[in-house]
Amino acid sequence: MAYINAKKVLLTIAPSILAVLLAFITCAFIMVIEGINPIVAYASLLQGAFGGFYEIGETMAKAAPIMLTGLAATIAFKCRVWNIGGEGQLYIGAIAATWIGLSIYLHSAVEIPLIFIVSFLAGALYGLIPGLLKAYFKVNEIVLTLMLNYIAILFVSFLVEGPWRDPSGITYTPPIAETAYLPVLIPRTRLHLGVVIAVLCAIVLHLILHRTIFG
Repeated sequence: MAYINAKKVLLTIAPSILAVLLAFITCAFIMVIEGINPIVAYASLLQGAFGGFYEIGETMAKAAPIMLTGLAATIAFKCRVWNIGGEGQLYIGAIAATWIGLSIYLHSAVEIPLIFIVSFLAGALYGLIPGLLKAYFKVNEIVLTLMLNYIAILFVSFLVEGPWRDPSGITYTPPIAETAYLPVLIPRTRLHLGVVIAVLCAIVLHLILHRTIFG
């Protein structure tokens, strides 16, 4: 039984591993053509991503929202809905979260859950647009969700360069309230509680999809 399970796991992850290896090999060929040493480039890549506690924290902090977006796509794909708009829905959720962080000042025990709820609803409502158009007008959800990504990205650019631009003139928003920050797990890094939440969500989703009738 253990052998069968190990073989099943290997067959499941093998395509992903192969895809990553092929991507590295393809990029290496391109770098060689451009006169770049791929070994040095990949060594720098690994050093920048995993060279120390700070680098690991940065990598994991940036991976958390991508992981959650991937989990959202997994649910849609499981339902045979080809939602390619995860990036745009992430951006809309980020806009909602930033708005609360810039305009509402509450205790962190209230503000952080509020940010999660509002940003979740904002992203879900943005995803509802192609859902309704597909259900009532038979619009292709692949094309529509892909196009909505660009709208969301450009809307973020408009906000950052316009009404939300820092008064100092830098193309950033002003700092959000400290009460909106997720707790940092390791001092002097940006490894925060969101990474743990993303991992727990992945575990819960796996259990739902593979260990329940609902899944």
